[in-house]
Amino acid sequence: MATRSEIAQDLRQTYKSAYLSTVDVATFMGVKPRDAKQYLEKVPYITVGKCDRRRKYLAKDVSQMIFERQVRR
Repeated sequence: MATRSEIAQDLRQTYKSAYLSTVDVATFMGVKPRDAKQYLEKVPYITVGKCDRRRKYLAKDVSQMIFERQVRR
């Protein structure tokens, strides 16, 4: 079982960013984007872009969610 910090490090290495999109999280978890949205409901996010306002999630927060739910890819 991976620790939260190992999951966060793996996310950062895979996506080369501290901020992840919903599609990035879905790909990492091996689920569909609509399912990832449900997992990410309580995870804090920032909005990016003026028109479409996409959500970006901090890798640290995503890793905490994955660790708590014990979701493995």
